[in-house]
Amino acid sequence: MDSAQLLKELKAAICCQSERVPKEWKTMAQWAKEWGTSVSHTIRLVRKGIDLGSIEQKKFRVPNGRRGVYPTWHYRWKKG
Repeated sequence: MDSAQLLKELKAAICCQSERVPKEWKTMAQWAKEWGTSVSHTIRLVRKGIDLGSIEQKKFRVPNGRRGVYPTWHYRWKKG
């Protein structure tokens, strides 16, 4: 197998692999539902929390109905 073929197969394997998201990490839509706010208002709140250093963000590769496995931002509160 040549180098180009190896790279192609490696990328294909990685793109189809999802990650397990720990339960404290949530998407904007999940936070909005939990807080009872609109997604747009939740975005403002979470962004302010990130600016203040009380919320952190991380991308996880999760299944998306139309795209397969896709990197999606998740957020969690920094405790302490």
